[in-house]
Amino acid sequence: MQNTLRQAPGETNQTLFGYFLVMVVAATTALIFSLVAGLSWQVSLMLMAGAAVLMCGIYFTVVEILRLRPRRASRQNAAVPR
Repeated sequence: MQNTLRQAPGETNQTLFGYFLVMVVAATTALIFSLVAGLSWQVSLMLMAGAAVLMCGIYFTVVEILRLRPRRASRQNAAVPR
């Protein structure tokens, strides 16, 4: 159990950068959409916040699924049937 909770030294920084990147991309896309659609600034702000939260949730889910999946044994360490 403890081995699954340990992180590589740079994993935390990469994950935080990933959250930040996803949040900025989602908010920027929502801002561009709201400017093209001619929405008010209140609706635009709400759309930006909703898109950022939704995309961060999706990113979190994918990162956790990939982190918790079982690791494959390497071919060198795999038992060879005789």
